[in-house]
Amino acid sequence: MRSFRLAAHAKINTFLAVGPRRDDGHHDLRTVYQAISLCDDVEFRPSDRLEICCSQPGLSGEANLAWKALRLLAETVEPPHVRIHIQKRIPLQAGLGGGSSDAAAVLYGANRLLDNVCAERDLLTIAAACGADVPFFLLRTARARGTGRGDRVEAIPAPSSRPIVIAKPATGVRTGDAYAGLDVLPERPFLDFPDDESAAHNDFDAVAPLESARLIERLGALGAECAQLCGSGSAVFGLFSQDAQAGLAAETLKLECAWTHVGHTLTRMEGPEWTP
Repeated sequence: MRSFRLAAHAKINTFLAVGPRRDDGHHDLRTVYQAISLCDDVEFRPSDRLEICCSQPGLSGEANLAWKALRLLAETVEPPHVRIHIQKRIPLQAGLGGGSSDAAAVLYGANRLLDNVCAERDLLTIAAACGADVPFFLLRTARARGTGRGDRVEAIPAPSSRPIVIAKPATGVRTGDAYAGLDVLPERPFLDFPDDESAAHNDFDAVAPLESARLIERLGALGAECAQLCGSGSAVFGLFSQDAQAGLAAETLKLECAWTHVGHTLTRMEGPEWTP
């Protein structure tokens, strides 16, 4: 068995409309997922047993969402004996989908090691049971529309790559808390997908933490052509037209928040990087 590495990329939601709370407690979504260059590294190495290790304290073994993904995979096929190491770069409780991306990378990688024994539709069912964002990452496409809970995904063409700045305040946002915040607001329209795929909107902006709202304003003042929450937050993103402008904005915001990243939106996803 050869070792290999997968990049587990973060995502932003360029469009995110949230419907009313359903009887099952979930919400219908209409969203556009966009993968970005920020990523965790997921490495697979031969081992005499299955294990997951993570650079983030407390996220190894059964504490990691990727372990749930493997446990669900085991109901269909025996997972390979492999040591999986996740090098975290995507911050937690940011709306960037880091845990979901890691889980999807582990499902994808395990299936590759099993010669793709599981059909994509079966892996997508497992992915949806892990979390609403996991199916998007499992597709390993740069851009997709999501409906249902966000778990019914359809790949769409990605626009040209653009510089992006991610800024996250010290506070995080639990996804459930973000939905609860929307539920107590006055009833709002459930927006349909825009005709213009580049149109930006996020219903969660209405319940963004004060620190996140301030960063959205700052990104706009620093020249971002679009600035809003990443998913449910607390991280925010700004899209820029020039690399230099994005870099200057990121350096400025380093003095004003706990964490910043400058990168770019993706137009395609790379495959595994095989190692000896």
